[in-house]
Amino acid sequence: MNPDERYPQYSDPILANGFRAAGDLDDFSAPAPSVTAKTNFFSQGGDLDELSLDDRDCVTIGRHSSNDLTAHRTHLSARHAKIAREGSGYVLTDLGSDLGTYVNGEKISGPVRLNQGDHISMADVNVSFRDGKLVYDKFSTESRSVDFSRRKDSERPVILSANIQDKTVKHHSGSGTKTLIKDIRMDIREGTLVALLGTAGAGKTTVMNCLNGMELVGVRGSVIYRGVDLTKDFERMKYMIGSVPQKKVFHAAFTPEEEFRQSAILRLPGDTTEKEIKARVDKTLEMLSMNGVRKSKNSTLSGGEQTRVNVGIELVADRDLLCLDEPDQGLSPNYKHELFMILQNLAHNYGKTVLSIIHDVSEIDVFDQVIMLAKVDGVGRLAFSGSPAEARKYFGCEIRDAYALLEREPERFVK
Repeated sequence: MNPDERYPQYSDPILANGFRAAGDLDDFSAPAPSVTAKTNFFSQGGDLDELSLDDRDCVTIGRHSSNDLTAHRTHLSARHAKIAREGSGYVLTDLGSDLGTYVNGEKISGPVRLNQGDHISMADVNVSFRDGKLVYDKFSTESRSVDFSRRKDSERPVILSANIQDKTVKHHSGSGTKTLIKDIRMDIREGTLVALLGTAGAGKTTVMNCLNGMELVGVRGSVIYRGVDLTKDFERMKYMIGSVPQKKVFHAAFTPEEEFRQSAILRLPGDTTEKEIKARVDKTLEMLSMNGVRKSKNSTLSGGEQTRVNVGIELVADRDLLCLDEPDQGLSPNYKHELFMILQNLAHNYGKTVLSIIHDVSEIDVFDQVIMLAKVDGVGRLAFSGSPAEARKYFGCEIRDAYALLEREPERFVK
């Protein structure tokens, strides 16, 4: 058999909690599980569920359907970890996965004996070991829905919550420290398009880089993503977060199809097959409405299409949180509108959470949430977080005019 046929593409529905019933045993290069009866570990609907280990000598967890527990997560390895009976207890072993396996927040480097209440994590896939059972941690994947578009905003769970007391850096003079931002508190819901605005020097990039985990040194407080504090445990969750720079990072001589394939090879687990890669590339082209230019050279694309290629470089790895730095920079009004509608579609219909720094607010009503920063005594502060309509009510004017208010009297609006 061709090695690329070892992991057939998923054809069964994804359960609401992100897991699905394991299928028949497929050809696989690693040893098969010790039991052939597969378990629908988590029931549809995301209710608390459990798997007893009493009659099992070994349970495997991973992306592929040959596992006893199959988690539909692109970033998991095909066979990620195993739990094996050893004497009167059980031992957890990572099977050489790309992103690692964690017990109680610590990455394991060899076999680890499980104790009562131990919490096992693989990115956002979480189970607990209790009384000889694996118990599903509902929070880890409860927000995964088959149809995101049917959810009202109020039904979308908060998946990113910041409570940043302040962030300081060493002063450029070499003496003392400088505070860049302070008192930044906000909640961001899954499947929403969020605009990050602010006056000059208010710390938009700093806040963005705290929310995406890239700039957490010197932060006092917390940034909670899917229940995990990135200030303490960014390494485990980084595979779910994509940062899209303003600068074009694609290869001019590549086509979007070639660009996304190359990115998938670099960003997805090493055991991802050509068949899986092709499926991710095709899906990314579809999500970004780029099928019509999939074989065109990147250098010949419009500005809006080139921006979408930048987004696709991260999206092809199935990032759940996408952070964009001024993606509309230099785009004409029609391309700008097209781009933001595509980003809105990624959020509302595919469940991605998209956070974007912008300056031009002509398309602000496409966004679900507006976060506005102001500079007070040289420090970035939160002035507002809410919907565009709520922003107009709060400032008493159109959002484009709120900039002048924040420049004149920022103290009046900071939280």
